[in-house]
Amino acid sequence: HFKSKEALATILWYMALNMCLESIPHTSVKSALTVVIFLLYPIFGMIADIWWGRYLIITIGIGITWIAAILIGIYYIFEMSLSHYNINTVLWSLQLSGIGMFQANALQFATDQLNNLSSDQFSSFVHWYIWAQEMSGETYIWIMTVVSSIKYEYFKALQTLSIAVLLSLVLCCHFILQCWWKYESHQKTNPYGLIFRVLKFAWKHK
Repeated sequence: HFKSKEALATILWYMALNMCLESIPHTSVKSALTVVIFLLYPIFGMIADIWWGRYLIITIGIGITWIAAILIGIYYIFEMSLSHYNINTVLWSLQLSGIGMFQANALQFATDQLNNLSSDQFSSFVHWYIWAQEMSGETYIWIMTVVSSIKYEYFKALQTLSIAVLLSLVLCCHFILQCWWKYESHQKTNPYGLIFRVLKFAWKHK
């Protein structure tokens, strides 16, 4: 087991946001949007490393995902008279952007908190992190099975609302537990500048 409550919180947040990702229907639109978000991962990482910091980017990612989930829930509940395809594409894009911002920095943020722990503790965290990724999908299926057995005709609205409630708990936990944390922030350096300087030195000295 690892002793960093900050790293443990990251794993729980990761499970919640991964369940949110599972809630988006598997369509060609989702596949295309997911590829775009994956391509943006280096940009999300660069913004965190150079300018804003990983903690802030993670917080923004959780907030964006929560806002998108709320908007999707409102859309399903009130059945707005807008194009279903277009509005969903916009909201899914927003949701995937938030998830992408979180996932691109979550592992780095958590490992920042494990600086003083042994390699065994570090390995334990990585195992739990991968386990969370696998279990989040199974947990989501279980939750949706319960939801669909209650009121199937309102399945989409209840599905999104369940995700919104889950993300709300994540946000509450995120801010309430801050006062108990000993958050270790990494020094903001430009990794691309470092690589450039190394290559320049290597070229200069053959």
